[in-house]
Amino acid sequence: MSFCRNWFIAWLVVGLAFSALAQQPAPTPARARKATAKPRSGYKQRVFNARAPGYTKKGQLRRLSPDQLWDAQPDSTRPNRGPFRLLVYAGLGASYYATPLNSPVALVDKQQLRWSIPLSLRVMWQTDHRMRLGIETGYVSMYSYKGTRNGELANVRVSATPILAVFSMSVVKRFALYAGTGPYRINSNLQYDGDTQGTTYSLGWMAAGTYTQPLGKNIGIAAELKWYDATQTKDACFIAQATLVWRALTW
Repeated sequence: MSFCRNWFIAWLVVGLAFSALAQQPAPTPARARKATAKPRSGYKQRVFNARAPGYTKKGQLRRLSPDQLWDAQPDSTRPNRGPFRLLVYAGLGASYYATPLNSPVALVDKQQLRWSIPLSLRVMWQTDHRMRLGIETGYVSMYSYKGTRNGELANVRVSATPILAVFSMSVVKRFALYAGTGPYRINSNLQYDGDTQGTTYSLGWMAAGTYTQPLGKNIGIAAELKWYDATQTKDACFIAQATLVWRALTW
């Protein structure tokens, strides 16, 4: 009888011990402990700002390839707008005066020149939409002619300096259309029995198409066809030029 009681007590103790062990929580795996561990003292965890232009909405650093410098169109619905860019275009090429050239009938041995080498400078603000805006100026010699009258040489040269507000839209990859309007400063110079100069202003417009080829992170080259038209003075020319494109600023 005593043996049975001792055996029962022993099994009861073993059962209570197993029951106590079963109620204890399972040990946390090492990977889980690492994930839930608190940062060390003095360690600052990096927090990405969704509105910072240098990062995407997910906190990833935004990087643009050379092909995206001028044609990338980010999603305008995301909270962190941008990136925005400031592009500078410097162009050099050839122009052809395309409207009738009315030189004086009294000139003898008349010679006319419709070709010239124009210069242009354009600064564009590229937003995160397709529409871009900026300003353009430059210099183009519209035409010149010379001849003799009463045995004396006469030489006339007419040039223009545009001051235009320009708008642009990217149509396909690397190709954009430009349109602008504003005043043209028309300069005339007459060399006949002295030197006479005159200046007048004419409202006008411009239209252009540009294909841009990126060369690096901040530099590209573009081929451009352009039409200048000073409406009030009826002066217009067609321009073909090579343009150096510089990505001056990104924010």
